[in-house]
Amino acid sequence: MKTKAEKIRILFFVDRFGRGGIQALLANIAQTIDRASFDVEFLVLDDGEYYSLEDEIRNMGFKVHKLNGIWLRNPFDYPRYKRALKAFFAENDKYDLVHLHSSSKNFQVLRYAKKAGIQVRIAHAHSTSFHSENKIRKIVGSIFKYQLKRYSTDWFACSAEAGRWLFGSQFDYHDRRYVLKNAVDVESLCFDQKRRESKRSELGIDDDCMLIGNVARLEWVKNQDRLIDIVRCAREINDDIRLLIVGEGSLREELDAKIAAYGLEEYVHLLGFRFDVSDLMQAFDVHVMTSFVEGLPMVAVEAQASGCPVVLSGNISSEALLLRESITIPLEESNQEWAERILHCASSSKHRDTRNELIEAGFDIRTEVARLLPQPNWSLASSGESKISFAD
Repeated sequence: MKTKAEKIRILFFVDRFGRGGIQALLANIAQTIDRASFDVEFLVLDDGEYYSLEDEIRNMGFKVHKLNGIWLRNPFDYPRYKRALKAFFAENDKYDLVHLHSSSKNFQVLRYAKKAGIQVRIAHAHSTSFHSENKIRKIVGSIFKYQLKRYSTDWFACSAEAGRWLFGSQFDYHDRRYVLKNAVDVESLCFDQKRRESKRSELGIDDDCMLIGNVARLEWVKNQDRLIDIVRCAREINDDIRLLIVGEGSLREELDAKIAAYGLEEYVHLLGFRFDVSDLMQAFDVHVMTSFVEGLPMVAVEAQASGCPVVLSGNISSEALLLRESITIPLEESNQEWAERILHCASSSKHRDTRNELIEAGFDIRTEVARLLPQPNWSLASSGESKISFAD
């Protein structure tokens, strides 16, 4: 039995601290968690890149463990990966809970946590499909799903759809399932007319111009190539339109070339990585995501918390629609249909304070963190079975 004097020790695993939805959720949790009751640490791999968010997490006072030189690029990396995990948990076996925020390829984290005697091992579904078109990777990933279920005691997901994709239909009736919403700091994101006016002025966007936003990595799965086609079509209907794409990725040069080929350099801008995303969302008239695959995208929640409606591809769970103005459109629809519906959504919507709507939908980070974490008086059965009590 834990007493209030004994903190519950939690280890979060994420493959790296790039600025994505999973990392944003973890950062939100870290900023909200009660440190008097919980001792939180992080474990990451090492792809050789520098991520400023990792420094930010450390500067918050959290310990970040890194498996130096370990990254999964091909099957030959697995032996070193397994040895590094074995060594890590041999030295760090006092955690009460290990929470995996990654795909099934990292099931080994939970395997070695179990070997170390850590009784609560959470696998967390953040997507509804593999982020790859490679058939071999999909087959291997599907095989690893069984191992993930084998070594986890608790199944978490950002949406019921994501849970069913990772864990199968058993997710619906598993006695230790939990849908943890990708919650945000509703108060800090709340719509502010002055912030909107200030950012649009800074961007050189007048009041009559329709500003379309997209915040996402520049990768195949995010499908910005299609979004540029749609905006090109939309400009034939209304030429006072701008598109801002916020993010970095491997397709930067390809997208730049497409924008130039269409002669849209004045109207479509790739802003790269930005620290002012929340202000940019205040400036957007609509946030559009044409993604092939998502779980429940954090940026869609952040946009709506900022008072901005979203237009999402039909491949994204409708659970992400939090405002009455927000809509989904199947990717199979024509660019013309997409353009018309985006224009209608943006022109018929009025930015407003959406705090109550987000809170009622369960997307306030303070509420979700309180529901996520076990209570300080939780206990573990002598048999080693998980007995953490999560709030309903």
